[in-house]
Amino acid sequence: MAPLFPFVVISRRVTPEQLRLEKPVLYMAIMMVACQSDVHRQLSIARIVRQEISQAVLIRSERSLALLEGLLLYIAWNHVHLQLGHQLLLLQHMAIAMLTDLGLNKEPHFRPKTAAGAFREAGPQVAMEPARTLEERRVFLGVFWVTSLTKTCFKEMQALRFTNYAESCCRILENATNHPNDTYLVHVVRLQQRVERVGDILYSEDLDTVSGMNPPLAMIISSLEKEVSDATTGLPSNIRQTPLLQMSYRMLQLYLYKIALDDRLFPPQSPYATLRTNLLFSCLAAIESLVSLFFELPAQTILSLPYPNWGQVGHAMLILSRLAEVKHGTWDTGVVSSVLDHRETFRRLARRLEEVMAVGAKETPPRSFPEVFALMIDKLRDLGSSEGRREDEALMDGEDLNHMLCEDEMMGGILFDFFDLGQGV
Repeated sequence: MAPLFPFVVISRRVTPEQLRLEKPVLYMAIMMVACQSDVHRQLSIARIVRQEISQAVLIRSERSLALLEGLLLYIAWNHVHLQLGHQLLLLQHMAIAMLTDLGLNKEPHFRPKTAAGAFREAGPQVAMEPARTLEERRVFLGVFWVTSLTKTCFKEMQALRFTNYAESCCRILENATNHPNDTYLVHVVRLQQRVERVGDILYSEDLDTVSGMNPPLAMIISSLEKEVSDATTGLPSNIRQTPLLQMSYRMLQLYLYKIALDDRLFPPQSPYATLRTNLLFSCLAAIESLVSLFFELPAQTILSLPYPNWGQVGHAMLILSRLAEVKHGTWDTGVVSSVLDHRETFRRLARRLEEVMAVGAKETPPRSFPEVFALMIDKLRDLGSSEGRREDEALMDGEDLNHMLCEDEMMGGILFDFFDLGQGV
């Protein structure tokens, strides 16, 4: 599973017993992720990890790199412990706070005289700390990636920012060639940084939507489109994580083009009708490509996907359903169905998950999804069964979809996160 989440690396020289004694929370988090042969035991381990993190952080006031790594893994496989309660944002804010307390969000140098700080920091300066290790840089970028993707796909939150220090970490890891998974790490983080840039410009509260689309905004979108196109330059095509990297790139495209869904920017008789149509088609193409990439993933990969990658798929499917609802003069919703029908896509996802579960059951030892996925399959079938109803009943708006997904409290977890939280439009 390490190739899928390269932000925590365990040296081959470290034995399991050594890891258990020196980094117990990290050890238990790894056991939780790996325990796919017995989902009930997996949930029990997840409960222990949650309790141990709570005791360490809130009761004993512990702060350490090992504890942060364990917390990061626990967050990254959030779907494993959804049944214990939804604490994704709380856990992520805890990770950001711990990162800051440890000073791992910047280079270890003396702070400028203008920096905030308590009176106890006055007086003689202490010796400079050693340079940041590669392990520390990876975990910092991991917190950025997880929190930024949560903001993009799940729920609006204050994510860790991509700073000059983040870019420095990427360059150092890229040049060090210390671990084969660092190539994927650097590229997937930089793609997410571009997503952040698009969000800062197009989905900011400062964006003027009252006056609708205008020439400056149209030029900004065109410029961002070129930046997104240029993001493919240098993306590796020969690493094992290439499909996941391509999914992240399609997510970047989707995030840019979904601006076309904002009716406030395109009122009736808008002179930018053609621009909106082109953006909608580009958004549909990005979704079709992302979904295709997901369906082509090996069953073994899907069984182990981290939660943020599930979020990319879920967000794509939500935007797909919204594309089928757009009322726009030159936009034909029939074309959406001919390219990628959202109801059929729900059914395909349900079938694919069943296929993956069947493959996992035949492995030695057998592997399985967490129990919440069985509920997900049933809900996906419900979403896909609207075919044959009248169009005005089949095409649900965002509020109707939200109500359908949330009516069963047991499904408050992954499907709620999948389709409803944190859309920027």
